Amino acid sequence: QISTAQASYKDDSGNNLEVEITDMGLAKGVMALASWAGVEKESSTDDGFEKTFKSGSRMVHEQWNNKSKTGEYATTVADRFRVKVSGKAADIDVLKNAAKSINLDGLEALKSEGISK
Repeated sequence: QISTAQASYKDDSGNNLEVEITDMGLAKGVMALASWAGVEKESSTDDGFEKTFKSGSRMVHEQWNNKSKTGEYATTVADRFRVKVSGKAADIDVLKNAAKSINLDGLEALKSEGISK
């Protein structure tokens, strides 16, 4: 069973973010099917960039469009959860900081909760 929680945030600076946390539960292997999971790459154009890399035990995906000021920052947690922040912002750092404000270590501590073998 897969569960998803979503929230929207907007501030006076014009940042308009969507936050999504997906719990793959027993279907952890499905994480590998994400188009970017497990594949490290980096590319850039005049309009922006996209990169996927490993940071510790987590895969991270960043995508940013300079013209539209929109992007996505996503990471995997414990091969079970996917945390994604996307939307319109001043820069990619706004998305990264929003994701870092989520207690990812606390989420990782839940990796075995609610799963019966």
